[in-house]
Amino acid sequence: MRKTLYLILVALPLMLPLKAQLINNPPHPPLKIPLILAGNFGELRTGHFHAGLDIKTYHREGLSVLSVNQGYVSRIKISTSGYGKALYITHPNGLTSVYAHLQKFSPEIESYIKELQYQKQSFTIETFLKPDQFPVEKGQLIAFSGNTGGSTAPHLHFELRESTNSNPQNPLLFDIDIKDTNPPVLQKLFAYPISSDAVINKSELKVQIPFSRQKDGSYIANKVSAKGQIGFGIKAYDRQDLAANHNGLYKVDQLFKDQLLMRMRFNHFSFEDSKHINTLMDYKHLVRFRERIMFLFKKDYSNLVLYEQSIDNGTIKVDQTTKDTLEIHLFDAASNKTIIKVPIEYQEMEAEIKKEKLEGAITINPQNEKRLTFSNVNVHFKKNTFYEPEDVLISSEANQLELSPDNLYIKTPIKVEFSLDSIDASLRPFAFLGIKTRDQSFTFVNSEQKDGKLIAGVNNMGVYQIKFDSIPPSIKPKNFKDGELLNYYSKLILKTEDVESGIKSYEGYMNDQWILLEYEPKDQTLTYNFDDKIAGDNNSYHLRVVVTDQLNNSKEFHAYFKKKK
Repeated sequence: MRKTLYLILVALPLMLPLKAQLINNPPHPPLKIPLILAGNFGELRTGHFHAGLDIKTYHREGLSVLSVNQGYVSRIKISTSGYGKALYITHPNGLTSVYAHLQKFSPEIESYIKELQYQKQSFTIETFLKPDQFPVEKGQLIAFSGNTGGSTAPHLHFELRESTNSNPQNPLLFDIDIKDTNPPVLQKLFAYPISSDAVINKSELKVQIPFSRQKDGSYIANKVSAKGQIGFGIKAYDRQDLAANHNGLYKVDQLFKDQLLMRMRFNHFSFEDSKHINTLMDYKHLVRFRERIMFLFKKDYSNLVLYEQSIDNGTIKVDQTTKDTLEIHLFDAASNKTIIKVPIEYQEMEAEIKKEKLEGAITINPQNEKRLTFSNVNVHFKKNTFYEPEDVLISSEANQLELSPDNLYIKTPIKVEFSLDSIDASLRPFAFLGIKTRDQSFTFVNSEQKDGKLIAGVNNMGVYQIKFDSIPPSIKPKNFKDGELLNYYSKLILKTEDVESGIKSYEGYMNDQWILLEYEPKDQTLTYNFDDKIAGDNNSYHLRVVVTDQLNNSKEFHAYFKKKK
């Protein structure tokens, strides 16, 4: 099936002239290969909605990336995380296209950026450009695909944003050739008690609802017996014809008693919306079971733009008159649809499975601040630490603090202050705060020492402990040896790592001149490409690399080699 994708803003009547303009000028594909998606717009990711399309590059890097339309390069950003090497093109139609995780830019742009990096003596960089610096034509080469930044495999991340406010728009509503005849697939269905008196299948807790798939592709759930206000949540995915990836849904409708109870649609959102993704998900379930359940009801405090219509926040009041069927319609952007029918019937019942109060827990109300003092640590819950009241257990011993349960989502960081009085003065400069991970190791938490305390704003529940790092990072050559003749080498690669607090910064020099090193955190390598003109005496070179960890422990590496110019 052919899916049409024109670069416009959807559901915005004021943009209709733009739609007409783009129909007459459809975009050029950003890659020359057939476009197959590994991820689509609006997918539920860790801490954010996915803002674009992840286009497969067949496990390869270096594919030509092309401008989807006429415009100019307006922004370039290089980071060791996030989008990695990213390029932004502003188009005259009111949109900006974004190309991320790039390997490198086109030769002219690459030369400009490298010169800027040498001026600023920094690999990471961000620059905003004027319209006359790098104008581009539709289909023009602008970069090469890669795997930089937070990418876990080679691909092109592609976005469309409204130029005036940078809000991401759903590219799948416009013109691109992606084969998709598959309707969405339901994996799990849950019913949630909303009101304090709600009971579902004799439970005061959420209940997983079994279902069966019919010959026509629809689903029928087992009957839900309930009383009180209830809502539903789903785990579901969409899949294009040529890929096995589980992608996100485009639209969800709920119909009950001949009314549209709730409609959610991923047309566009703001990055501010994206911060509040956990108001749409069962975060506690995510932490416990590592799977994302999307709520089909709206929390009172949620203002996500994806809610287009809502009656009673998408919840159902089950009373003595209720004996009806809820229909849940799942859509992808190609208009393939899946229907789920859920019979709901009132039943007067006592709960056999009850909510449990955590013994010794402290209730933290988002409307109030709360400060707690222990023998070695102060804990400050600010207003709006959580979205709703939460019961928290706190324990402290020696130089350790435990905040539990670990599946509570923190909206505003919790301030913790550890006293360093019990720490030997010689060790204090090497003290940092660590949080325990699933493998029982500790990872660095950004903190500062002030007035004899180690202070941090923490964003996760868990076990925190004062750790120490007095050991500098290690640096080892990966593809060369000291003293070698390197005539046929195009680059030098070094492996660097720090087992305690982690790498903070690095610098490289060749014959005492600063050189550009590219840091790749995925494999902890530093790479120098032999395309810079470095002065050398009789083709002799001295490489010096300095790597510093988060506690300012530094390691120097030296190597000497020869290479003909």
